[in-house]
Amino acid sequence: MGKLKKLVALGALGAIVTAVAKKLQGGGNDSPWQSAPEPTTPTTPTTPTPPTPPTPPAPTEAPDELLVDNAPEPIDEPDQVPPPPAPADERPDPLTDPLPEEPRD
Repeated sequence: MGKLKKLVALGALGAIVTAVAKKLQGGGNDSPWQSAPEPTTPTTPTTPTPPTPPTPPAPTEAPDELLVDNAPEPIDEPDQVPPPPAPADERPDPLTDPLPEEPRD
């Protein structure tokens, strides 16, 4: 009968330890259902207004020596016109055309 007493005492001790651990973890609610969190009223976040950038100074006239015209000169003569590019079917395609074979000696 001594073994039965030890078994009962060990079971009771385990139940006490389990109950204390549950209380310390905040699980004091004996209901098997989880409680829903309290709904909070949503607050609208206030967005800070971005600072206004400073206004740039008014543009001033540039001297004539600083003005540069990069536009090409107009072509007046027909011999100055570059030839049109070759049609697409006449140009070699480096991806699909075979490599030229080297002459063998």
